[in-house]
Amino acid sequence: MGSSRSPIGSTKSQQGFSLLELLVVIFITGILAAITLPQLLAIERNQRIRGDAHSIAGDVGLAKMRAGADFTQARVYLDLGSNKHWVDEWDQANLCWHPEGTVDGTCATVAGPAAVALSPGVTAGFGVVGAPPPNTTAGLSQASACTTDNKGTATIANTACIVFNSRGMPLNSIPAGLYVTDTNLVYGVTVNASGMVQTWGTSAAGANWSLR
Repeated sequence: MGSSRSPIGSTKSQQGFSLLELLVVIFITGILAAITLPQLLAIERNQRIRGDAHSIAGDVGLAKMRAGADFTQARVYLDLGSNKHWVDEWDQANLCWHPEGTVDGTCATVAGPAAVALSPGVTAGFGVVGAPPPNTTAGLSQASACTTDNKGTATIANTACIVFNSRGMPLNSIPAGLYVTDTNLVYGVTVNASGMVQTWGTSAAGANWSLR
């Protein structure tokens, strides 16, 4: 007759992990998560504001190119209230600002379809930082307010603009900058009198600016 006994060791192999072993694994996993999660969140937060700053810098470069290519004025428009930015081109035929992404002849001083919103938690501003990036501006402030026309007749409240002429040279209050913050970091995009665009970053706790 065949034996009905199980092979030696089979009972032990079917027992699986003990409750104590599972608790140890869960405990170790919790420790690792507690260590790495804050670092991952900080990296994600840093990448958001860095991406926003480079998006603004991209708009600055686009405005400079549009002004030269179309032989007109173009500007980067930063809405300090809605935390959106976009590019406007001066429409010489209709004597008005034409937002990027709208059809020719469209006149508006509000965001067009190409407007980009800052990331969640990122706003226009520079917090308590008191000094500008080195060799840029005499004091720290957003660029001059945007205007309703290309002659500076009337300013638009709660805005900041960097404007380029048809030669791709900056016009208003240059050197100038556009700044964003997430309360931990501050990033700024500056343009000097020769039209050079630079992106800077610093801790929100102090003005230790470096090129980014």
